[in-house]
Amino acid sequence: MLKKAEMCIIAVGYNRPEAMNRLLKSLSAANYGEDEVDLLISIDRGQRQAEIVELAESFYWNHGTKRIRTFNERQGLRSHILQCGDITADYEAVVVLEDDITVSKGFYNYAKQAVDFYGDNPKAAGISLFKHYINVGVGAFFEPEFNGYDAYLMQFAQSWGQCWTKRMWSDFREWYNNKKENVFSDETLMKHLPKNIKKWGKHSWLKYYMAYIVEKDLFYVYPYHSLSTNHTEAGQHNMISSNDYQVEITDASFEYRFPEFEKAVKYDVFFERSGLEIEAYTGKKIIMDL
Repeated sequence: MLKKAEMCIIAVGYNRPEAMNRLLKSLSAANYGEDEVDLLISIDRGQRQAEIVELAESFYWNHGTKRIRTFNERQGLRSHILQCGDITADYEAVVVLEDDITVSKGFYNYAKQAVDFYGDNPKAAGISLFKHYINVGVGAFFEPEFNGYDAYLMQFAQSWGQCWTKRMWSDFREWYNNKKENVFSDETLMKHLPKNIKKWGKHSWLKYYMAYIVEKDLFYVYPYHSLSTNHTEAGQHNMISSNDYQVEITDASFEYRFPEFEKAVKYDVFFERSGLEIEAYTGKKIIMDL
């Protein structure tokens, strides 16, 4: 189990003090048991930075150490999130939450158990707090097959509430540092990414993480019941606010039944089932792509 102060929650802010206030309130209402959990409020340079700093300074956090980090120059979302992931150098795991996210009361219980179960598995590239109800590539309803466990696997990185262990992040960072200059000129890799991901701009750190897990054949752990929701407010990537990705979240805290990788329901980056195979009458195995 996680020891004292081995996890840090990082609240990421830029120009949206009202959204940051909502996020911090949800963090304050969550259950942490007797654990010591540190909080870093990381605020990028923007016109409303001073407002967010004032809010962060007045926010009361009694579960561990609270720190506030500001930047004198605009970092941009990709650089900002990369620096937040690098905080894993000081912790066994971090939970990164952009300011348009709200978490449930039970999010920490889930993240802690998922870290304990999957933290050392080299096939696990991250832990998602969010559950997709929409295939974001085509805008169609999505519901994963349920096989009795409390989580499934997707080859789809997450930015609407995610957790990384020290090992998960260092593996990605090594890949990113070696390939960031030419990854999107790799035609073979690009053939295996959906069109909508290819169109994401240069500010997207998530675009790189998607390429990473597809190339390395890795997965994110997803809950069947979401522990975070996305308010999709206007910001760097969204010109117009939307409620398309607001989902039901569970406040329940319980003992999760996580599947081993070979027993888990799996989906690829296109939201299609992967790992399906049947025994043909010839005695050979046939892999099916539905």
